[in-house]
Amino acid sequence: MHWFLKLFINPLLDALRPRVIVEVGVELGAVTGPLLRWAQLNDAIVHAIDPDPTLNVDRLLDEHGERLRFHRRKSLELLGELDDVELALIDGDHNWHTVINELRALERRAGADGREPPVILLHDVGWPYGRRDLYYDPQSIPEAHRHPHARLGIAPGRVELGPGLNDHLENALLTDTPANGVLTAVEDFVAESQHPWRQWTIPGLSGLAVLVSSDTLAACAPLRELLESIDEPAFLRAHCEAIELARIESELKRAGMQRRLAETQLKQIMRSPDPAEAVALKRSVRELSEQVRDLQEQLAEVDDLREQVRVLTFDLPAHGP
Repeated sequence: MHWFLKLFINPLLDALRPRVIVEVGVELGAVTGPLLRWAQLNDAIVHAIDPDPTLNVDRLLDEHGERLRFHRRKSLELLGELDDVELALIDGDHNWHTVINELRALERRAGADGREPPVILLHDVGWPYGRRDLYYDPQSIPEAHRHPHARLGIAPGRVELGPGLNDHLENALLTDTPANGVLTAVEDFVAESQHPWRQWTIPGLSGLAVLVSSDTLAACAPLRELLESIDEPAFLRAHCEAIELARIESELKRAGMQRRLAETQLKQIMRSPDPAEAVALKRSVRELSEQVRDLQEQLAEVDDLREQVRVLTFDLPAHGP
């Protein structure tokens, strides 16, 4: 979700000015940190929910004090207990059962408190988990809502699992079936709810869905202006630039991994004790050295591309005029 910070989340914070923010799914804290910095400047608090975070929670608590309420619990155990939530960012367990019940809990608690439901952002409504469940903890999902799954990868255009992305995770065997995936959960929730919801979807970067109650939208002109800008040229151009930056970052990581692999292979070859392999090893050393030089040149080219994108986007507004 961090790719949407400059493009949408920061402008949304300034438009909505929420006093209570909930983030589901913290991991490394790429979104948590900016949320807390905004909260510090705007007298808000952030509830961060993650049963197994990978960031240094104690450091964050030391830095932000009462602005941060960190909960090492599962979202479905906690969301119904939180008061006065005005903005919720959901990027946790990417499956239909979890997501639709997170949405139900937020709506139900708001109704019990006699107020409008929060504005809700949901990440991963695009490929691959918009229409396919992912289970971080399969046994926590009721059997009736748990699709057959396996630790195999996902590839675009292929229904079945196999070699591909996230082959270390428990992915549903099939896609595009009922009650399957994050976007399906969002659509099913809106269809079943008695509350008047408006929905927007921003494609790319795994996709972001925005849910806003009609009454909240009517009462907040800056929020209306921001959401109306999503289809305008300035917003779309900024979004294209964000997607390009994500691609460049991915290329940098890939090239770096290839370079480290080549260097590791070189070290292994040089350790060979067999004199009979000397000629072949020296040839391999020369070839791998050339590959390393080529990869270093590619990295320099990618750095140039990233700088060009930075210059192009330096003065570009994060949302519509």
